[in-house]
Amino acid sequence: MLSATHSPSVNGVSRPSRVALIVKEPAERGALLDVLERDVHIEPVVFDNVQALGSSDLDAMDAVVISHQALARLKGAETLGFVKLGRGARVIIALNSDELLEASSTMSNADGWIFVDINVNHLPEVIELSKQGYSIMPGQVIERLAANKLRIAEYNRLPELEKKVIDLISLGFGNHEIAEKLGLSGAHTKALVKSALTRLHFQNRTQAAVFVARQIKPMMAGAE
Repeated sequence: MLSATHSPSVNGVSRPSRVALIVKEPAERGALLDVLERDVHIEPVVFDNVQALGSSDLDAMDAVVISHQALARLKGAETLGFVKLGRGARVIIALNSDELLEASSTMSNADGWIFVDINVNHLPEVIELSKQGYSIMPGQVIERLAANKLRIAEYNRLPELEKKVIDLISLGFGNHEIAEKLGLSGAHTKALVKSALTRLHFQNRTQAAVFVARQIKPMMAGAE
């Protein structure tokens, strides 16, 4: 198992890697800080926000662990400036796996990613790997990305009526209500629901609702 390496030595004595932590959400910050504090080769420093991390502070850091929400709050020029200032420090974005789509626009600004709900204990490894130019993407995330991409493509290929059925399912409507809204018979509606769920490889209506809420709606909102 890799561990975060020591920073360059001072007078022959290796010092711990200094890691800035900028995560506002208490539970996430606590989980990340706990992992950093357990590693004797890391010296974590907590900052309330990006603005509290001055250029002199950043120059002294070997890595910055920042939540995607904090990075997303920066405007384009500010984000670029932050990344440039941190060129001597690796930038690790902290997020939950269900925030992946939301965070996609900021992830390109990072040297690595830590998923608090999946691989938080691997944070020292992620920091070390980012120094070498690559990082860890958990298998669960890769599988989810691949599955969602396939489902989005299949959703776009659905006949218009089946697409409307999935959208109504996501709003919590039952078969009877869907039939009334679309002017269909009960049997026809039941067949459409079964066909749409099968084509998108959903085991139940709840999975379909979560998919539409987390994948389709944000995609449509971004296209507006």
